[in-house]
Amino acid sequence: MVQTPASPETETLLIELPKTIGLYVTQEQFAALAAANRDLRLERTARGELIVNPPTGWETGERNWSISGELYLWWRNSGDRFSLRATG
Repeated sequence: MVQTPASPETETLLIELPKTIGLYVTQEQFAALAAANRDLRLERTARGELIVNPPTGWETGERNWSISGELYLWWRNSGDRFSLRATG
């Protein structure tokens, strides 16, 4: 579902698309769409397909925090903390 805020030059659009339908835009159309909807996460594939990514929720943040914590604990307990330094 895509919903954009209304402004004097635009109107609110609420649309649900099946995953089998693709929306295609030119580079210029994508630039205008992205500029008008800065709060949305928009992408354009090499073929011109428009991808709208929903904002992540608290579940994603909690999962990312957990993964980061596990990586930190692994690094802290590895004993070889300085092996990632650049040499030369």
